[in-house]
Amino acid sequence: MKNYEFWFIVGSQTLYGPEVLETVDARAMEMAAYLTERLPYPLVYKGTAKSAEEIPDRGGGPGQEPAVPFHLCG
Repeated sequence: MKNYEFWFIVGSQTLYGPEVLETVDARAMEMAAYLTERLPYPLVYKGTAKSAEEIPDRGGGPGQEPAVPFHLCG
């Protein structure tokens, strides 16, 4: 069986200010930890992206399989 990991990147905007961004970051880490305990593969929190340009910089690399984006909005 292959060992997979899924990346969790949340999005926000700098206009909300640093306090809100810190809260978003903390809650996202909690969600990733909670889901990792319940999923067959780990959900790795890769940070809070504040712009679309930041998303490709959060993962992948030479020799790694390409990331497949999955969006969950709510």
